[in-house]
Formats: sequence, structure tokens, C-alpha cells
Amino acid sequence: MGIPNGYQGFNWSATFFVLDPSAGGFAGSGYQNTLVSGENVAFTADANSVSMSDGLFDFDGVFMSAAWRDGVSVRVQGFLGAVNLFSQTVVANHTGPTFYAFNWAGIDSLVFTPIDSGIEVDGLTGSGFHIAFDNLQVNSVPEPATLLLLGSGLVAAGVRRRLKKRV
Repeated sequence: MGIPNGYQGFNWSATFFVLDPSAGGFAGSGYQNTLVSGENVAFTADANSVSMSDGLFDFDGVFMSAAWRDGVSVRVQGFLGAVNLFSQTVVANHTGPTFYAFNWAGIDSLVFTPIDSGIEVDGLTGSGFHIAFDNLQVNSVPEPATLLLLGSGLVAAGVRRRLKKRV
């Protein structure tokens, strides 16, 4: 099942899926091993890129594992509009959860792309570049207009307070 647009305030690409790793067929896989909280993990199937977008946000990090293989390279990119502000490649294994810290500020979209298939793991029934994600750590950044409005309100409150003291 795909992650519905609007979940946690983001737009999600059609190739970003969610599943319950306690359901049959995932024993020992990165799906089960990535689970940090709740009952579900997000994932990408095969070599498909996945993305999420919103207004400005900061991306602190994510728990991530490869579902069926070890040594899967994943390129993570942070964009502001069409400009690629950040890019980092990490290597995921099925044994997770592994927390990957990014600490990227001021982006409006995030893209994960599996770029290397890694090595098959004996005993796991699945195959492919699948990557599992849990606990994406993001923070919304107020838009400049919101900050201007907040600042104007604080200035007005300060002026009002000074006028009261004079009277």
C-alpha cells in the first residue's frame, strides 16, 4: 500500500510504500529489523527512487535498512526547488535498525535512490534493492511570511507595553 499524500503533512511519491513487517514472509529481513516504533515501516521496491516533499523542512535523519541484501548503497538528496543542496550516499544492511544522521536544513524535498544492489543474504526469501525506513526525523521550518507576522506581533506587543508604562 502506498503512503497517502498528506500523511505527516508531506506529499509522498507513488513508489513510497508502507507495510506491517510482522505479517508473514518477512522474518529476519530488513523490514522487521528496521522497525523502531509503531507497527509499520516505509519502503521502496526494487531500484525505484522515493521522495517526499512539503514546504520548507529540516531533515535530521532516519532509521534505514536494506530489506533482503547487505551493502546496498542509497543516495540521499535534499532539494530546494530544483536545486540539489545536499547529497550523501550511505550503505544499508538488513541487520538494522541503523540511524543515519543528515542534519540538513532548509529543504523542500527529499529523495532516496538505491544505487547498488548489494550482496544477497542466505536464508532470506526476498530479493531486490528494497530499502526500509522508520522514524524519519523532520522539522517544519516556518515560511518567511509566518516569521514576519510573528515578528510584527512581537514588536507591536513591545510598543504597547511601553505605552502602558508611560501612562
